[in-house]
Amino acid sequence: MGPATVNEVTEWTGALLARRAVTRRGLLVGAGAAAAAVAAYPLARAVFGAGGGTVGRLGLVLSGRHLSWVADGGADPSSGVRVTAQLLGPDGRVPAGLTAVADLGDAPGAYGRPVPARIVHLVGGGGSQFYVKAALVGLRPATTYHYRLRLSDGTVTGDAHFTTAPARRSAGAGGPVPAPFTFTAFADVGTNAPPPHGTLRNGYAADDPVAGTGGTDPHPAATQTGLMAAQRPAFTLLAGDICYADAGGTGLPADDFDPYVWDVFLAQIDRQAASVPWLFATGNHDMEPLHGGSHGYAGHAARLDLPRNGPSGCPSVYSFVYANVGVVSLDANDLSHEIRTNTGYSGGAQVRWLEETLRAWRRDPAIDFVVAFFHHCAYSTTAQHASDGGVRDALDALFTRWQVDLAVQGHNHVMERTDPIRAGRPTRAAPDGSTVEPATDGVTYLCIGSGGRARYSFPPGAGERYRAHPADAGPVDSYVWVADGTRQPETVAWSRVRYDGYAFLAVDVVPARPGRPTTMTLRTLADALPGRPGPYTEIDRVTLRRVAGASRIS
Repeated sequence: MGPATVNEVTEWTGALLARRAVTRRGLLVGAGAAAAAVAAYPLARAVFGAGGGTVGRLGLVLSGRHLSWVADGGADPSSGVRVTAQLLGPDGRVPAGLTAVADLGDAPGAYGRPVPARIVHLVGGGGSQFYVKAALVGLRPATTYHYRLRLSDGTVTGDAHFTTAPARRSAGAGGPVPAPFTFTAFADVGTNAPPPHGTLRNGYAADDPVAGTGGTDPHPAATQTGLMAAQRPAFTLLAGDICYADAGGTGLPADDFDPYVWDVFLAQIDRQAASVPWLFATGNHDMEPLHGGSHGYAGHAARLDLPRNGPSGCPSVYSFVYANVGVVSLDANDLSHEIRTNTGYSGGAQVRWLEETLRAWRRDPAIDFVVAFFHHCAYSTTAQHASDGGVRDALDALFTRWQVDLAVQGHNHVMERTDPIRAGRPTRAAPDGSTVEPATDGVTYLCIGSGGRARYSFPPGAGERYRAHPADAGPVDSYVWVADGTRQPETVAWSRVRYDGYAFLAVDVVPARPGRPTTMTLRTLADALPGRPGPYTEIDRVTLRRVAGASRIS
């Protein structure tokens, strides 16, 4: 009998790879992997060239650059970032002895600080891929830096830049007030191009008015990434189901897994993510057991550099603070009643760590707003997945007790916003244009799984409801996944805004001096809304308001 759980699969994969030694010279696993690695090169070279890169004597290129915040080892977003890029050669190989550095400076061409970088070789699932990784730390707060990646064969990327977070305020909330900023969020993204020797994962119905035949935008996943750049975000959150390299989404060997989907996705985000930190949570399509280790997340450790301050054994659980906002990434695969491959793998460590983190933040007057992002929905009403009772049971009481302001969710391929919820119940109606007081009103849950994957539908009779598209305001008949893995019907009154197209979230934060109002405004922007001018249309807005320095909970 074959392996059945993620951990069993990782043990099996590790044993397999141990019998098939891979050297640092980049010997590939099988002719199919070699062909795919070579076929991936033209796309990477095109992205590399578009970013201003110069090819060295070996023809190597660096594609799919992406930044992440540092939030461990004494550093935080005000003093450090990590940068990762994919390394590809025309023959799929990387020679022994090749070295890499990140050049850091204050302006293009003024790189006064070389930072050693690692080259990581990821083998598994029929693939052989290389990544260059560097930690840029010891930086000044609220400062713009320029960088490039350079290989010892003369390969050099074009210039890119990033801006560190403002300095953390003291426990007494003293010091200058951080400038207003915006961050963006979406989930369930995927790619709009097929991988080498593979098939396109994001298939759209022919009658989809946006992405279908004759629609307004045949490439919503790629388009939304570009549109987010216009918001000039300080960082971007992706709440799981990143690229769909694992097409089945069960985290088991039967899933169709193609590691080269990652090549396409990283190339797709290069232009934005090279200058804006991207933070990822893990969804069910992100459990990749054929890479081995860490409950199917070993591939993420090679491709992504997430903050490392979460509980041991939970690589996609972490937190960071930017200005007056605390952000926490959670792994809903550990909590889910619907998809149970990884359910309970942390042994409760994730929830215990979450409570400790929220408690600490709500004793810090410098942190006004708390944002959590994760994949499976605690509150949603789609016909396909709806709500996950395991996630709801684990998080709802903690979010209520410690006054989480915003929960960003994915999994359901729609946009849906709830009225504010306390202890499982809506407290008030919050239509488009409302101002919510989270300290008394409760948590706003927003599903933004509308990031580019083929759309889902709402339950019969529910319908869409968003700006200039009113619908019946009555209750919605939906369901919640319960502990035995079945659906339990429920009729809900908390579903306030519903949109079944492609959209992303822009969040505008205005910090303030202690005692003054501070706000977090949630704007939902729909991609290529049929019949509307412009590349996107705002379809919903709600403002969360607090008093700066007054969010302490004893």
